[in-house]
Amino acid sequence: MEIGGFFPYQPVGSEPNNYVEHTCPDPGDTAHLMSGRCAIYYCLRDLMLTDQKRVAYLPSYDCETVLGCFVKAGYEIHYYDFDKNLSPVFEEEMIPQISVLLVCGYYGYPTYDENFVKKCKASGVSVIVDTTHTAFSPLPACPDADYIAVSLRKWMGVASGGLAIKRKGTFGVKLFLSIKNSFPLEIRLFNPERPTSIQEMRTIIKKAMMFSGKRNLCFVKFSISRKGMKLP
Repeated sequence: MEIGGFFPYQPVGSEPNNYVEHTCPDPGDTAHLMSGRCAIYYCLRDLMLTDQKRVAYLPSYDCETVLGCFVKAGYEIHYYDFDKNLSPVFEEEMIPQISVLLVCGYYGYPTYDENFVKKCKASGVSVIVDTTHTAFSPLPACPDADYIAVSLRKWMGVASGGLAIKRKGTFGVKLFLSIKNSFPLEIRLFNPERPTSIQEMRTIIKKAMMFSGKRNLCFVKFSISRKGMKLP
C-alpha cells in the first residue's frame, strides 16, 4: 500500500522555513522537481557524468519507481536485505563491487548503519540518501551523503514536490522541468486562453517522462487530454 501522495492542494505559506538548510547545512546546489523519483533520477544523471562503473547497492524494501530510476539509468543493481527492525543488513564484501549506495529511513526513523556508509565513502562509493520517510525528522540527513532526494508531496498538498540536493559543487546536468522556471503542467495543458497543440503536449510529456524514472505514462501524473482534443 502506498503511503502519502494523496493530499488535497494546500496554499503555500509566505514565511520561510529554512527546510533545505536544516536538511543539509551549507548545500552545494539544490533543484526542485516534479516528484521524489525525479529527484533521485536527477541525482543519478549528475553522478553518471563521472561514474563509469555504474553498479548500485539498493534496499530490497523500496518503491518500484525508485528502483526504476536506476534501471532507466542503466545501472547494474544489487540488493541488501533487512532484519526484523527494518535495519539494513549490509555485506561489506560488496563495497569494492559498487559505485553508488542508496539508503533511506523508514516510517520516520533512519535505521541504516552510518559506519557502513563511512566505509563506502572511504572506498570512493557515492552515497544517495532518500529522506522521504524522514523528511521532517529533527535530525539532518546523513552527513556523509553526496546527494539527498526527498518527495515532499508525500507529506503535504503540493502539486509538485521533489527536491534534489548536491552536498558539494553544482549539478552538471540541465534541468528541463523545474518548479523554479515553469508553471504547473496542468495549467499549461488546460488553460483555455492559451491553446496547446498536440505536438507541444507530446514534447511536454516526453520531457516529464525523462525524469519519471520509468518509460511509462502511468508515472506521468497529469492528464494529456482536454475538452475537444485528445492525444492519439
